Parts: sequence; structure tokens; C-alpha cells
Amino acid sequence: MKKKGRINKEIKIVTLPGDGGTHDIGLQALSGALERGHDVMHTCLDNGAYMNTGIQRSSATPWGASTTTSPAGRVIPGKGERRKDICRIVLAHRIPYVA
Repeated sequence: MKKKGRINKEIKIVTLPGDGGTHDIGLQALSGALERGHDVMHTCLDNGAYMNTGIQRSSATPWGASTTTSPAGRVIPGKGERRKDICRIVLAHRIPYVA
């Protein structure tokens, strides 16, 4: 709209996804926005699992955590992988600020 001249004001983008929407399924959209230099305030509500699907593990779930898809017990000792370091991934886009 801005390129077409239909609006001429600055656009601010604010997002508030969960960890799945940041670490997993939404990572490509976040990466694209960062790579293009959009003015984005992206705040991840990280609770360590997909809470809207019955507490399934995500790549943000900590190592050893018990979820419905990685139950801690004799057969499965909880999630076997380390959580994805999303801050380092975001920093790789060479943006000015990450917290």
C-alpha cells in the first residue's frame, strides 16, 4: 500500500505469538521480516510447548521436559533434544536489538 502511494504513514508491526509460532511454524515469517528489515516488535510468549494442542513438545520445550508427545518415564525420558536457541537465530539476521 505504501509503495502504491495509498498510504504515506509509518507502519509499526507488533506480534505476540507463542513459542510454536516463533520457534517452529512461524520461523520462516519471522526470518523473512527480519531479513527485509521490517520495523517489528516481536514478543514471544514462551511457555515451552504447544498449549493449544494438549501440551505437545515444540522446539522450545526444554531438554528432559515431559509433554504429551514426550512423556517422561521408563520408555521415554522426556524430550531428548535441546531447545532451539531462537535469540542466536534472530541475531544471525544482524538486527540492531534482541532481548
